[in-house]
Amino acid sequence: MRKISDLDRIIRETALRKQRAAQMRSAGTPEGFEEPSTVYQAACAVIGQGLATEGFRYAKSGPRLTRKAAEFTHQVSFQSSHNNVRGEFIALWIHAIVLSRAVKAWRQGYDPQTSWDFVAGGQIGNLDPQPGWSEWNLADPQGRPAAIDDAIGTIRSTALPFFALFTDRSSALKTLDQWPKPGIEIVPAIELALSYDDRPRAQSLLKRFFDARQDLLPEYHAKLVEFRTSGLPPYRDTAYGAVLARATNTIWPLSDLGCRLTCA
Repeated sequence: MRKISDLDRIIRETALRKQRAAQMRSAGTPEGFEEPSTVYQAACAVIGQGLATEGFRYAKSGPRLTRKAAEFTHQVSFQSSHNNVRGEFIALWIHAIVLSRAVKAWRQGYDPQTSWDFVAGGQIGNLDPQPGWSEWNLADPQGRPAAIDDAIGTIRSTALPFFALFTDRSSALKTLDQWPKPGIEIVPAIELALSYDDRPRAQSLLKRFFDARQDLLPEYHAKLVEFRTSGLPPYRDTAYGAVLARATNTIWPLSDLGCRLTCA
């Protein structure tokens, strides 16, 4: 596995890979090298077999692994690169996420068109205390088995402990009390608490967020006023303050909100 934490380096390497892939397409397919998509799909299937004992089911579509844990679904999904080059670079990227139909149903209470069931997770390298982009290169046939074994080991050491934070209601609520935590974004965390009708936890999460991001309070207050006066708009504003206001629209009476966040 290779892990990169420098964003500038990721951007530079992506540009170089695009250039190299374009050169290879222009020069024609070299003889004697395996098709990247075939190598990638086969590697994902081997990983799926290796994690079957952990209760995961492999699906070639995706490809991905899934297992159920109470109201949660644990999902390991795989991704490769559009810039793979036969014999040189065949990327394997791994994502570990937690989904919930119950949270999706709660979201549909204020956004009927949504199908968003995401709770937590992300690219597996970002679930570590020191985040970064993790990747495995499957291009070398001799080194491929070791790369696959390392990918399985990383899922066991990183993704499985993360999934253990969301096995049932009790573990999920305890996990929210540990926020901030890698892989747990503030909006889904608040929405998870609200889906359990746990307003005190949602309030605590929001206050901890704004303790660190006081700069977003004016935008948040303005959007709350707008939403409570005119209702939620049909479009989704992606600004942080608007997203938080949309998610927390029913947490507090508006007259109480400002003092709770700024006078405590």
